[in-house]
Amino acid sequence: MSKFCTNCGKELKDGRCDCVKVKENNQVSNFCNKYIEILKSIFLKPVDTIKENSNEDNFLFGLISLCIVSILSGLFTYLILSEGVSKLSTGFMFSMRSMYKVPFLKTFISGFLVSVIWYAVLAFIIYLIANKLFKDKLTVKETIAFIGVLSVFMAPVVLASILLIFVSMKLMLLVLVIASMFYMVYFIQGLMEITKIDKNKIACLYVPALLLTFFIVYYVLPKLLSL
Repeated sequence: MSKFCTNCGKELKDGRCDCVKVKENNQVSNFCNKYIEILKSIFLKPVDTIKENSNEDNFLFGLISLCIVSILSGLFTYLILSEGVSKLSTGFMFSMRSMYKVPFLKTFISGFLVSVIWYAVLAFIIYLIANKLFKDKLTVKETIAFIGVLSVFMAPVVLASILLIFVSMKLMLLVLVIASMFYMVYFIQGLMEITKIDKNKIACLYVPALLLTFFIVYYVLPKLLSL
């Protein structure tokens, strides 16, 4: 086995070279800087930000961004269910409160997986419809990058919703509804930018993709898991 780094030529220490650590640290730093940059710009220039970053070079960024928002979604799922159970188990049901305790790990993982599967199915269906029905040249990596960049918009929304659970459920729902409306608009505008599909037909891509994703994730998948 070589005692010298094949990357920089320095002598290896414990089988590793410092340049590998530097490279790993740089990758993490670059991702964080890019995430913060997109987070700022997507609220100021959403369409331009989506257009500039929805490319194959940002495929990995898209995957990690989707994981971040899915982790937040898992935490949101647990907290919203816990708060709901807490409210139901007050008053005359207070003595039965322990029977309705929401398990953290199971609920968190379920929320996380549902979010991951949702984004994965949505990306695949958009890719499939765009290529097969509209003969567009949109790639899977571009689709993941596109949805990943959009998820940067939703991450602070989910985080804010988590905090608002402890303040006001009505305010939390209002924030989610308003943010979802903006998200849908940016999604459609983004599709117009990353595909060459006629703008008059873009709804024929977005609506079926959304409906099919909803049907698969919330109807077909539970049926398969219950077998």
